Amino acid sequence: MKYYIEFNYKQATLLVLLVFLTGNLFAQQLPMPKNLTIGKLDNGLTYYLAPEGEPGKVKVVMLSGQGALVEKPEEHGFAHLLEHVMFNGSENYPGAEGVLEMRRMGMRPARDYNGYTVGSNVQYFMTIPEDDTEYLKRSLLLLKDWMFHLSFDEEAFELEKKIVVEEINRGGTAASSLLDGTILEGHNVLGTKEGILAVDLNSLKEYYRNNYVPGKLALVVYGKIDSRKVKKIISSIFEKVPAATDRTPNSYVNINNETIVTGKFKPSQIDTRPRIGIAFKTAPIASDTYATFKQNLIRSYFSNIIKFRLQHSNYSMAAPSTNMGSIVPGNEIFNFRLQDRKETKYDELINTFCNVLAQAKQHGFLEEEIAYQAKNSLARSAKYMNDQTISLTGIQSHFLEGNTPLCGKTKYELTQQVVSELKPADFSNMLDELLNMHYTAMFDSTSSACTPQFNEQYILDKLANLSDIETIPFQFEEPTATVKEISDVHIETGIEHVADVLKSERVNEHISTVLYKNGLKAVMHQTSDEKVTLKLVGKDGLNLISEGDRLFYKGAIRSFNNSYSSYSAKDARQMERGLKILKKTEIDNYGYEIEMNGLPSDIEKIFQIFYLIMTDNRAPDDEDVLKQFESIAKRTLDNQKEFDLYKRNLDIQDLAIQPDTLNTEGLGERLLSYDRLIKRNLSNSIIIVQGDLPKNIEELASKYLGTLISEKVLRPKQQVNQLIVPNGTVKKEFVWNSKTGKVDYLFYHFPAKPLTLKDELIVQAISQHALLKIGEIIREKYGLIYASGGNMTTVKSPTDFQSVSLRYLIDPENIERSHTIMHNEVLLPMSRGEISDDEIQIIKAMLRSMYVMSFYEDDNFKSIWPKWYLNYGRLVNPNEIHKVIKSITSNDIRSAMKRIIQADKYYQLDRFPKEK
Repeated sequence: MKYYIEFNYKQATLLVLLVFLTGNLFAQQLPMPKNLTIGKLDNGLTYYLAPEGEPGKVKVVMLSGQGALVEKPEEHGFAHLLEHVMFNGSENYPGAEGVLEMRRMGMRPARDYNGYTVGSNVQYFMTIPEDDTEYLKRSLLLLKDWMFHLSFDEEAFELEKKIVVEEINRGGTAASSLLDGTILEGHNVLGTKEGILAVDLNSLKEYYRNNYVPGKLALVVYGKIDSRKVKKIISSIFEKVPAATDRTPNSYVNINNETIVTGKFKPSQIDTRPRIGIAFKTAPIASDTYATFKQNLIRSYFSNIIKFRLQHSNYSMAAPSTNMGSIVPGNEIFNFRLQDRKETKYDELINTFCNVLAQAKQHGFLEEEIAYQAKNSLARSAKYMNDQTISLTGIQSHFLEGNTPLCGKTKYELTQQVVSELKPADFSNMLDELLNMHYTAMFDSTSSACTPQFNEQYILDKLANLSDIETIPFQFEEPTATVKEISDVHIETGIEHVADVLKSERVNEHISTVLYKNGLKAVMHQTSDEKVTLKLVGKDGLNLISEGDRLFYKGAIRSFNNSYSSYSAKDARQMERGLKILKKTEIDNYGYEIEMNGLPSDIEKIFQIFYLIMTDNRAPDDEDVLKQFESIAKRTLDNQKEFDLYKRNLDIQDLAIQPDTLNTEGLGERLLSYDRLIKRNLSNSIIIVQGDLPKNIEELASKYLGTLISEKVLRPKQQVNQLIVPNGTVKKEFVWNSKTGKVDYLFYHFPAKPLTLKDELIVQAISQHALLKIGEIIREKYGLIYASGGNMTTVKSPTDFQSVSLRYLIDPENIERSHTIMHNEVLLPMSRGEISDDEIQIIKAMLRSMYVMSFYEDDNFKSIWPKWYLNYGRLVNPNEIHKVIKSITSNDIRSAMKRIIQADKYYQLDRFPKEK
């Protein structure tokens, strides 16, 4: 075994500094990031070890450089089909043992393990808890078996062919029009129905044997790890795999050496405006030295400059777009999409494009336009100037394309250096290179934009004779920003004091909690996010409002946060857009949320605006509220929408949609009083502040959160249990706008005593077990469904209750059959508490993945943990959650399953396409 790239990072950093100072940076190899270990086994397998990523989890990825576009024409669809077959058995994990092994480690399909195929690569990933050597070994043993010892079960192979065909039937992936005229014309990721059904197992085996070889694979372990220990584990598991010198992996075709003009282009979107695509093709440049980093930045700026000129010069069009991209490995394109107004003809589009190129060729480029592009680039790059982490995408790019992985800080510093050196001649040289490249040009020959003289030859002639075009020099004028950025805005809140902290607690190195005298709880979460999030979560919502006004308030809720203090809705919107602050508000029967996002540099302004929204907002006009109500009522009265609303809000009652119950007199002021009632319900609210937080974050929170107005709120009495639990099976049918059918099963339970966190975790375990059984029985055993999903919900106010929702997508003609199978083989056994000890250990492991390993996931931190804090009185940490999961017994799960999954008491919602 051998290793490479073992750096002395202090010396490497000093070397780079000296190179900068001595002016010899241009030829310098970019140094690999600190802490990133890259190695290669004797058999050719590359591995990357990166102690990066989200706390709590480690991602294990096996990356194959043999994507869908490496296939030969007779192998169309093989890469993706093989990815499906991977999960159906190998030498040491026959049949379903591989999937079962991942389940035993708590991995959830698509979330914690999956495979996916694209044109340039295939990836398989697993997510495991950090600092778990046993799980790491088990994951690597699985990957080794999949990559080199696949079984190819005939029955499973035929089933996966049918599943891939169903993916194709649902739309699949289209082949790139840029492949037209090449050997890969029409070649997409999924293949064709006829081609997939015709694949024989021996051909797929041969493709696997030739292309899944160590030299074409890279293993990435990304997360908190001991790199030395992981090296030894990788070596012990993979080093005995032979180098496969007797095999010949496929190679990607070279599509750069031919100019192609085709009239077969069909725009993927319905658009009446004429459009021509021109892609100049060249070899990519790996960003591994300062020189190549600079070259790639020049390519990017050049593409943007041409787009700017297409929009703003005297030779302009309405809607051009440009971007840098790649069709297959070994290729890079300057992709120009020429698009103008409806009446424009194709020859006019080409003439305009050629005029812009000729103008640049004859008169060169301007320092002002280069500076404008550089300014925008640096502004985007500055968002990451403090980020010193290496992304998983960057590591993958190193293996696939040779680009040196760079953190945001390094990219920003390199970009600054490049910008200081840019000259107009760099872009003139770039244009010369472009005009010597082959290209693919595409248009729709059946379009009315085709004039009699326009054809393939017209494009070829125009681009070949730019010197014949007379042009005038380009005059650069920086465009007026659509949204004016604000940096010196002053927001007056009138706060004269800072609130005292009633209680403060540090949960761990990332998280602290604060309780204020006004009853508000705040959680500070320090992350490296490029934005700051402030989110209020309240455990009450429409249940605090009179029934006749609920729908009015639900429709007008966003209006209450659009104007505040001295700011009209227009002024507030302009200020927020200038500060790049986004906000959204959500409400249902038992919850209320306000979320604001912005830049870390503007965190105090985010606090100030939030304070004004909470304390000094305005009532909307009655007329505006009525218009919003009419729109919502129209949608809500539709049967399908009505039941969707019911399911989402966990309440069978309609939200006051009957017109005769509505009182519109003094509506705006009345709704404002409700708004203040909800916002001042601080003892039942929590605020999450998350992101790259400043050192004075607790001082800011005490000033703007601790001083919010709090009032005691009396909740109206509600007979929730009488409204939700059905006496028997309630079946509803709806029509929806989809090609497939959909089935929902909804279960509700009202406990005899207040719910605990343990109760919530038990019901989540039941929900996950139900999903596994649906997958095993209705999908795998009978092959009836495409996808399934589900969730559980716990509500503690005004009455404790829990719900479980199970759903799946299915062909409409199979819905009735699926009901019988679901009832007999899934629901009845669960209603009797039938679950094996092995299955119990699986779902407990899944709970660990969902809540312990994924503790710091954004959705968990901003949605689940706040509700737990409100429901159970404290913010629990990962170790405490793990202890609760361990305490769950088999009897706990079986007893709860009998209570909640009652095979004769649930709601069943069947959705059919518009045309059955």
